[in-house]
Amino acid sequence: MRKTIVFLLGGFAVCPARAETTALWQFDDAVPSVTATTLVTETNAPTLNGTASKVGTGSSIPVHSDDRPSTRIWRHYGGTLLNTSNSASLRFVNAGLPADPNSKNGGVVTVTDNDPLLRASNVTVEAFIKVDRHVNWPLIAAKQRADNGTTWCLLLDNKGQIMVRLDTQPLGTGSGSGYNETWSGTTSLEDGRWHHVAFTYSHTDRAVKAYVDYVRVINGKAFSNLVYDTSPLTIGQNPAGGRAFDGWIDEIRISDQVLLPDQFMYPEAKNEDTSTRGYWTFDDGADALTADILTNTFNAPFMHGTASAINGATVKPAFSLERPPAPTWRISDGKDGPQVNENSASLLFVNGGLPGATSLDKGGAVTVSGSVSPAQVTNFTAEAFMRVNRFVAFSQIMGKARLDVGSTGVSGVCWWLGMNSDSNLMARFDTFIPPGTSGDNQTFETTAFVGDGLWHHVAITYDYPSKTVRLYKDYEKVLESTTTNPMWLDSGDIRFGGSSGGRTRSFDGWIDEVRLSDRVDFPQKIRGSYI
Repeated sequence: MRKTIVFLLGGFAVCPARAETTALWQFDDAVPSVTATTLVTETNAPTLNGTASKVGTGSSIPVHSDDRPSTRIWRHYGGTLLNTSNSASLRFVNAGLPADPNSKNGGVVTVTDNDPLLRASNVTVEAFIKVDRHVNWPLIAAKQRADNGTTWCLLLDNKGQIMVRLDTQPLGTGSGSGYNETWSGTTSLEDGRWHHVAFTYSHTDRAVKAYVDYVRVINGKAFSNLVYDTSPLTIGQNPAGGRAFDGWIDEIRISDQVLLPDQFMYPEAKNEDTSTRGYWTFDDGADALTADILTNTFNAPFMHGTASAINGATVKPAFSLERPPAPTWRISDGKDGPQVNENSASLLFVNGGLPGATSLDKGGAVTVSGSVSPAQVTNFTAEAFMRVNRFVAFSQIMGKARLDVGSTGVSGVCWWLGMNSDSNLMARFDTFIPPGTSGDNQTFETTAFVGDGLWHHVAITYDYPSKTVRLYKDYEKVLESTTTNPMWLDSGDIRFGGSSGGRTRSFDGWIDEVRLSDRVDFPQKIRGSYI
């Protein structure tokens, strides 16, 4: 009988505040295949309405297209709907292709600057883009300025990577310090897929940042602050000399504040799983490679993990070919459920105190921000596969730190799953309500031994209304109890392998396929290891 490793089930989230939107061009002004004319902004219309046109020989005006990033667009992650029916994008064609990838001939949308709204000192520019054919340095959007330059310019470079250009030299000069400052990302976007791209500028510290699919890829500093005049804003082409974009652009939003990734526009999720908050496969690197960013396949990138060595340790987690054993490496979503991963690696964590000291907190860790909304779960299931290498007393498999320590004065945990001094599965909750101490360091110990050097599936569930804790080893319940108070929840980080504080220790061994869900799964959902 062929084995397949399986899971419990999975989650989703909510998010932060609104910023002032200067302009939002949704490009839904006509049905697909109609040539664009006036592009109405959802805010500050008609002052900031755009006009579609063309530049250069053989070029064509942008056309509305049915190719879209999503049928609905959210204001920000977990926010309200921004576009309830995204019916079209704009298709831009570079007329010089395929012969001339440096062609400037193509469609353009121009927004006249007759209002200081387009001259904000702090700015965020967002868009969804999909590249059709390669062009060297094609423009996405730019605020023009005199001296054949741009106040700011969001574009792709000659390798298809996101790029930002600023010309911050004084007006009246076409060169010198601040002229043609550029920063590029590291990954080409010429993959035929829709991507969210964003650029932010902070006046206070002249910080320049750019993001691709909500992950920061540029972190720079401008020579001087933005220099504006009344030159227009253009989309898709820069009449002052920029190359014409070839592909689709949709939902361009400009805000007069510096937004963070969880405040960016967000497309409607295509995944039907509405309970998985985070799923970390640890398949991000080859065998023995030191880990860095551990991607999360749900709610990315807000719940990506970062590998580090903590509390004086020097060895970060590394990828390993050691994986939960089965004739197939397929991971399924519950018994008889759909395949969710072809497992290629796990993470090896090393406790920095071994072999001499078995009760130290220094070691490798993967840390996930606990302040982002997907991490804020009251009912939850957390699960993983784990294998002990060397003994460590009270070593952590996973947990969420508690920042508010009240009068205890000792770092604590909101919730924690690990092993006791006998290598038996255990949990801990610090549920005390300041200034009281009742509920501090409440532990739930079992006789379920997991320190035998074998792979085990382990899980913890918590039901907030009833305060019920349940622990599972290899899909069998090994403990059910209740916390003194309801679980305390604050912005403490989630951590795998490394100690979350509160007298917990760092793990030594392998961890794989970690999943956090926003619901309580029961034995029939914590299904076996075969099909």
